[in-house]
Amino acid sequence: MPGPVFDRPRGRISPRRDTRRSAHGSYISTPFPKALLGAVSRLLALTLTLTSTLACSKEGSAPEPQETAGHAKAVHSAAPLDPILHVPVGPVTIGSPPGTPGRNPSLDPLPYAVELGPFRIDRTARKNTDGSYLTVTSQTAAEALCASGEGRLCTELEWERACRGELGLELESQAEWTASSFGPGSEIEGQAVTRQKSGEAPLGCSARRAAPKEGARVRCCYGAPNAPRVKEPVDELPVFKPHPLEKEALVELLAAHPETRELSKSASLFPEDAAATVLARGPGDTKGFELTTTPVEWTPRRGVRLLVIAGKSEGDTAFVVAFFKSPGGYVFASSFVMRKEKGPVALAYAQSIRPRIHFSTCWGCPGETGKALFREPESIVMLQP
Repeated sequence: MPGPVFDRPRGRISPRRDTRRSAHGSYISTPFPKALLGAVSRLLALTLTLTSTLACSKEGSAPEPQETAGHAKAVHSAAPLDPILHVPVGPVTIGSPPGTPGRNPSLDPLPYAVELGPFRIDRTARKNTDGSYLTVTSQTAAEALCASGEGRLCTELEWERACRGELGLELESQAEWTASSFGPGSEIEGQAVTRQKSGEAPLGCSARRAAPKEGARVRCCYGAPNAPRVKEPVDELPVFKPHPLEKEALVELLAAHPETRELSKSASLFPEDAAATVLARGPGDTKGFELTTTPVEWTPRRGVRLLVIAGKSEGDTAFVVAFFKSPGGYVFASSFVMRKEKGPVALAYAQSIRPRIHFSTCWGCPGETGKALFREPESIVMLQP
């Protein structure tokens, strides 16, 4: 059957004419079947419509990202983070062990546990409209800012509880205002407490500081404030006092610390009257110091308490060791070991000389006396000039 023919100048389909002649020599004109012609026209129109639609779709949309090995296409975007975090009721251990790098023993308490009720806290410190952190120069201004949003400043214990809770709090090593102030007995009593997460990992969330001159950031809490306050470090007096220690307790203490474990073998204290021997070896003048072979508790500054021991172990070894006292036991501070020294070794101290304690095998003899020195903020150095 003859097919359709395009009439190009006019863009329409025309019936093809049969060029056969009749018996009389005239041409026979046979029209194209109308049913078939309609079907072809509709098919052509549909093809043109689909082509136009696909072209528009490609022009109006961005190309799909290509998926590469190890990088799957993202299907869902991350849900926005809640700007306010809920902190449940529960206990928290605050403070830091003695000897922790960055610790200020006169401001930072030793570890202890406290129970706090539930509260809510901002995930991040307040920011300016340009995204930078907002800093204010007074606790009063910080309180007013929180109150304007129906909040309040967090107490310092709430701040530390949230910091230690691994709840997603966004923290930097920058001071933030709290509603607390340093309490009675503190060296800076009455000043506002600021808190910040220390860069020193062991200290972490426990650093308490006075506000810096440039001010501090603002983070707000919500709900009824928790009443408990931080226990301020105390100044234990007298500075020096005897601390009797049984042999079994001495061996156990030395063996519990890697730094002194070797000294625990056959460890013992020198006899109580051996201090008189140490004094008699020299000029015999105490120079205002008290000599003893009994272990001594020593408070070189507020918040620091040490146990200092002079003793002997196997192999004619004499030693002087110092441990920080902590609620959980003792923490090694320093040691001085004298090989091939039978002793005795006596401790010597004066209540009026707080930052050091001496040890000697011959009191007043050149080269026979050493000292343990307290170094700020919290370390002990032992040396023999």
